[in-house]
Amino acid sequence: MLLKTGRSELCRMFTMFGDFKSDANDVFESLVEVCRHDPLFPEDRKGDPSHDDGWGYVAMDQNSIDFRRYREPIFNSRKPEFPESGILVVHARKAAAGEPVGMLDSHPHHRSNTEYDVYLVHNGSYRKENIAGALNEGNLDNQPDSEFFLEYLMRQEGDIEEKIRKTLEDSGRFDFVKTTNNIFVLAVDKVTRKGRLFYYGDSRFDNEYVTMYRVEKEGWVGVVSSSLLKASRFPHDVKIEKVEQRELVEIT
Repeated sequence: MLLKTGRSELCRMFTMFGDFKSDANDVFESLVEVCRHDPLFPEDRKGDPSHDDGWGYVAMDQNSIDFRRYREPIFNSRKPEFPESGILVVHARKAAAGEPVGMLDSHPHHRSNTEYDVYLVHNGSYRKENIAGALNEGNLDNQPDSEFFLEYLMRQEGDIEEKIRKTLEDSGRFDFVKTTNNIFVLAVDKVTRKGRLFYYGDSRFDNEYVTMYRVEKEGWVGVVSSSLLKASRFPHDVKIEKVEQRELVEIT
């Protein structure tokens, strides 16, 4: 198992919901472009301005769920065949210092119980020791901070929205969040077999690097990390607005 050295950085990610066949490739290529060299990488930080610690995605339509995680950087990988519509969540990782790096550590993280199949991606870093303590887990080395966060979420009572809200509330009470808490959650109901897609932004810093944007076009809605808006392939004919801070939103 490899551990990340150096400073804590932020990942890049996007999600799309609806009929996105005409734009998914361009949004994906935008992610690849900024992960190779992030135009918003803070100038005061030393190091490689790329997001090269693995990547992954979950794609869902009426007939399938495709879930994959990779150790190699997204810009060294072959683009998958995504569905033309449904739900798409893609994440490229820039691991926090001291966190494990490998295909098992790439996002999305996944958990399942008798009610839901759940996938989470996260941009930022958590105080892993605080979450693990709340879970009565002693071993901090074998999984990343975001996976502990998802484990905590899955142990809460209620439906999936109540689980997320309770976890976000406890994140403040028990000081789970170290830097940023930008998340996407896809939950597939095991009774209805339908997916619910949520996003939440808590950047905690007033700078563009940590901002997320909601983007809309006829047929689909999405949320993207700020860097993607600077990419040459990003669609220009979309409505763009900043994600409201500390507001859980379901895309429907």
